[in-house]
Amino acid sequence: MAYQPLDATTGDIRLLYLLPSVNMEGDIQCELAYQNLDDKSPYSALSYVWGDPEAVEAITLNEKTAYVTRNLFAALRKLRHPTETAYLWVDALCS
Repeated sequence: MAYQPLDATTGDIRLLYLLPSVNMEGDIQCELAYQNLDDKSPYSALSYVWGDPEAVEAITLNEKTAYVTRNLFAALRKLRHPTETAYLWVDALCS
């Protein structure tokens, strides 16, 4: 997946917005957004670069199909809330 480069002088990071779903077994929908660290908005961090790169599952990221490891897919399913967006920094997607 191609990303717009981060400007090291601005203090921005990429965050994954894990969109809510009342159907916990439904498709995983996410958005990748830029967040300034000075905003001090809360988010959780996950390290999921590891795992079998051949064992992947599809998610929707910014309205396009992206593939993540099964471990990350399972974590996103567990972290998804039925009514609220979860804000995450996931090294496999945000670095």
